[in-house]
Amino acid sequence: MYNFLIGLLVLLLLNTSAIAGMEGTPATKPDVARLEAIVTSPARTLIIREVADKPLAEVWQDWSTAEGQEAFFGPRVILELKTNGLYEVHFLPDAEPGQRGHEDGRILAFQENRMLAFTWTMPPYMPEIRPHHTYVQIWFDDLGNNQTAITLNHTGFGDGEKWDQGYNYFREVWPNVLAGYKNYAEEK
Repeated sequence: MYNFLIGLLVLLLLNTSAIAGMEGTPATKPDVARLEAIVTSPARTLIIREVADKPLAEVWQDWSTAEGQEAFFGPRVILELKTNGLYEVHFLPDAEPGQRGHEDGRILAFQENRMLAFTWTMPPYMPEIRPHHTYVQIWFDDLGNNQTAITLNHTGFGDGEKWDQGYNYFREVWPNVLAGYKNYAEEK
């Protein structure tokens, strides 16, 4: 989502600059200082990349279905692959509601064999920030030779000590999730 907004702002700046240039002014190039101000936004984004030795269609099936994710991610997954579809990963399926893991998430967008975007919650032991969802976008790229690159972007973290803890938690967790998926994909 963050990358989409950055791209949209860059396009707007380029179009504004081009219009100004039509009047004969030297403003045919975007204002670099303005672009840098946008790109260096204070928003924190985790970006993790892993390459799995598995064809793109199979990787997509693993990530875009409840059955696929249950094989490598969590013991119970609810995944309605549609915009605003429910998305939950119950790491502790027998726990009380609110303590099961990722609950009340939503699918934001998807492009078959290309991208999956969804909201994500903080762990149950972070109750002050748990109600405020963050955003995850996963890109899938066919590298040929039955290899697929998986790039995960996680953003939407707030400010303050509690959010720092959430950010640091996922800075440790997401690389392990992708490495775990790589191992799963290559053993299968």
